[in-house]
Amino acid sequence: LTLLVSASGVEVGGALFGRAFRAEAVRPFAGSAGSLEAALERHYHRALSVTLAGFAGIAVLITAVALRALPEARTPDVWSTLILGDLGYACLAVGLLNALVLFETRRPWAVVHALTSALVINLVSGYVLSHAFGSFHAVDGLLLGAGYFSIRTRMDVRQALKRPDYACALG
Repeated sequence: LTLLVSASGVEVGGALFGRAFRAEAVRPFAGSAGSLEAALERHYHRALSVTLAGFAGIAVLITAVALRALPEARTPDVWSTLILGDLGYACLAVGLLNALVLFETRRPWAVVHALTSALVINLVSGYVLSHAFGSFHAVDGLLLGAGYFSIRTRMDVRQALKRPDYACALG
């Protein structure tokens, strides 16, 4: 539920970056592509801040409502699942923002490769961990897969923003 509701923060962050990217692409720069790279990094970090702030606010709100509505569910297993699930979905939200940035910078195959690998990591590790240690550990697979997705796409975003002229030329 947290990811579903907080997806709006991902969309807002992606839209902010997209608008800023298009505005920077048409603005003349006196100097090297490094100044364009720095400007786009600032826009990316702003979009990331919006995404994470939105996710954190929604996560706290949903946790408070769930704890109030389900007081009998306050077991250590439920708490660890909730915390690890929210961390996993926060990583997924970051990865999805990164995916929007990669789409904007004309690198869709980087997203496809990262998402495919992350899905395999999620499924395999979730299956193995839940069968080895109990069903509450299926969420560990989510955390591993989403963590990989966010890290891999961040590396791809960093590479894309080092050569913003490439995306601008394609756009």
